Amino acid sequence: MKLFVKTLQGFEELVKKELEQFGGTDVVIQKRGVSFEGDEETLYRTLINSTLALRVLLPIASAKVANEEELYLFVKSAVNWHDHIGLKNTFAFDCVTFHETMNHQVFLAQKSKDAIVDQFRDVFDIRPNVDPKNPDVLINLHISREGEVHLALDASGRSLNQRGYRAHGGDAPLNEVLAAGLIKLSGWEPETPFIDPMCGSGTLLIEAAFMAKNKPPGLVNEKFGVQNWSWFRKGLWTMMVDEAKSRLRKDVDWIEGSDISPKQVDIAKTNLRKARLTKNVRIRLKPFDSMWIPDRKGTIIINLPYGERIGDKTNLARMYPELGRVLKFKARGYKVCIFTGDPEFKDLFPFEPDNITSLMNGTIPCEFIEYKIKSEDDPPPKRSTSARGQYKKSPVRSTGDKPFKGRSGNKTFTERKSGRKPARGEGFTVKQSGGGDFVTKRTPSDKPKRGRPGQKQSSEKLYGERGSRTDTQNEGPKTRKYSRNKSSGSGSGERDKKKSFKGKSRGTGFGMDKRVNKRSKSDYVSDKDSSALKPVDEGTGYNKKTNRKPRIQVNKKNQDKKD
Repeated sequence: MKLFVKTLQGFEELVKKELEQFGGTDVVIQKRGVSFEGDEETLYRTLINSTLALRVLLPIASAKVANEEELYLFVKSAVNWHDHIGLKNTFAFDCVTFHETMNHQVFLAQKSKDAIVDQFRDVFDIRPNVDPKNPDVLINLHISREGEVHLALDASGRSLNQRGYRAHGGDAPLNEVLAAGLIKLSGWEPETPFIDPMCGSGTLLIEAAFMAKNKPPGLVNEKFGVQNWSWFRKGLWTMMVDEAKSRLRKDVDWIEGSDISPKQVDIAKTNLRKARLTKNVRIRLKPFDSMWIPDRKGTIIINLPYGERIGDKTNLARMYPELGRVLKFKARGYKVCIFTGDPEFKDLFPFEPDNITSLMNGTIPCEFIEYKIKSEDDPPPKRSTSARGQYKKSPVRSTGDKPFKGRSGNKTFTERKSGRKPARGEGFTVKQSGGGDFVTKRTPSDKPKRGRPGQKQSSEKLYGERGSRTDTQNEGPKTRKYSRNKSSGSGSGERDKKKSFKGKSRGTGFGMDKRVNKRSKSDYVSDKDSSALKPVDEGTGYNKKTNRKPRIQVNKKNQDKKD
């Protein structure tokens, strides 16, 4: 029989893989859904085990109509409704329309309900009851923009994202099917750590625990619409349930969550108790920068607030870089996946994304962004050397005939032209690359070699006789003049230095101490302590020990009295 599974946008490929595992054939992807062929066993297995299906439908009729009257006639005459609805059963319509004029869902559902009631009255002179909240048989009515009408029986009886474990949803609850799809998209391996540092009501943690335990959602809430159908096989259904229970695991304890709000933590723990996962998931009251992350490599999924229902965009802009810094040092080797509806997030988060998937969270367009936090064990990225001229590393200067490091087949310019190896410091070094040569810096061949006998030093070449130098350097505002000649006599020589730049004097003029750049104590001599001076040569006036003529200060007051 032909079946159809409705899902969220972006999960069609994942649903196709699920249906193929359940035994479905002729699986075809459509917009927000997947059609397939299967028997009753495939139908029951899909209802119990699927984590991404919103509804499982059994199509029964389709046609094209132009208005409400044509719709009424089609619903009344196209199907024998007493084959699907008993006189004691209740029924209701779930209507979805995209038509321009037939756009009132409640009126269309009322018109279709009248058609079924009138058919029963014409045949049995009695009518079944309608229960819009909890019907025994739910009928799906879909009208496209072109006026194509599709009637189908809803085997799920409700939206399958209603798992039955959510006692409270919190401020902005995440759809259960959306949460399961995000985990599947991340590629998380169920035997590795899973962490949600902003868990909220715990939807991501609970869905991850279901996958790790091999616990299908159908075992949490076992009420389905197909159980009220006239041809429902209870024995086959029980066998499918037992098959699912036989695969359960009990040793799951590597799922962690945290949140900064005490209210959200209490709600998450309540939902865990209802889902019977208190021994498999741990939730802590902590901010994201204090979250505990095991050393093992795993997956982190975060459903960020993005300023629509919760969160302030100004505070979020400050939080994104801080979150990146925390993950950089605490989550090395982890795969981090961010689900956000804030378009500014990628510009503020300090990592480059590996993959981006566009999704919808209700009516809000969102992105599921995947990052890989590098660990110390990860190999460094390979260097690209594919194209000439794009070699990122600068060419290494080579002396003589040394080739480039790590490159084979390189020859020097002299070796390529003359066939001989060049002398030291001769010619160019040439790197062969693709269709030509890449010439590096030239090694000057006339560079003087120090240590050879009879060879002049560079200073002698420029300034003539060794020991004499007259050089003038003009460096903008700084100007220095040097004058050095051979000295005679004592060998100390005379030095004059003129300076026109700021800074401490480095000169050793007469009466200056060369080490401390201050006048020495011997420079200040009065008449009273002249006897403390060291012996002075009367002929030359120089101190015999220091070879320096002392500077004598005269007391001006005493000199005036003598005059």
